[in-house]
Amino acid sequence: MGRPLMKTIVYQSYRTHNVPDWISRCIQIVPRWAEKQGFEYRFFDDGFFDRVPAWFKQRVNHLVLPMSDLARLLVGQDLLNEGFERVIWVDADVLIFDIDQFRIDIPGTCAFCKEWWLGPNAKKKLQLYSRVNNAVSVFTRGSSVLDFYIESAQAFVRHKCSQIGHADIGTQFLSRLHALAHFPLLTNVGMISPWLLNDMAEGPGELTQRYMQHTNQPMFAANLCGSMVRGDVNAQNVERVVQQLLASHGAILNRYLVKTN
Repeated sequence: MGRPLMKTIVYQSYRTHNVPDWISRCIQIVPRWAEKQGFEYRFFDDGFFDRVPAWFKQRVNHLVLPMSDLARLLVGQDLLNEGFERVIWVDADVLIFDIDQFRIDIPGTCAFCKEWWLGPNAKKKLQLYSRVNNAVSVFTRGSSVLDFYIESAQAFVRHKCSQIGHADIGTQFLSRLHALAHFPLLTNVGMISPWLLNDMAEGPGELTQRYMQHTNQPMFAANLCGSMVRGDVNAQNVERVVQQLLASHGAILNRYLVKTN
């Protein structure tokens, strides 16, 4: 017999007005995936940010990303206190394009995402960077990491002298901490940077092949970096990539995996 299924809830948040079509498609898939896994699902509108202390909002100048980084932790803690044994946060711009293959099987009390970021270096040449992000985050009841993350993120914001940046308590914070703590990481969630996304929309081409051969991990979901859909990439390209990923169940990425005997 397998292990008993933990009482798990998947949760998300996004505004309920002026929602891009591609974001709506991403969000609509997540409860279907959760149901298939035997998980409960809950969606939060902008009231999600009510959970963030007023001083924190003021200190981060009401930047959405830092507020979301803290809110997902505090709401996750609330859900665990409500009686769930495990909580799974999924960013609204994460597309699960293969609901049959996407799994959260990492043991332990927490998990974040392994991030391979394709972007320009100081010399404006595209380079792959290895980081950690919280696009999909997992915590179980009694997780000391969750409590520590909440306390240390707030302490960081309270005491930092300079202006708080968009990723200061998300990717940057977790990447630095991972170098010491070595968190369990999900490797089946891709990170589609604007440069990679444009390559996928136009081809896909050399950049997509380079990305997948470097990571060499099958992807069943992807963070489409909705916060960067402005100057670097247009919504039409995002729509095109969403359609390609869904139609191929991720084959436009996974066909470039390096085959080993």
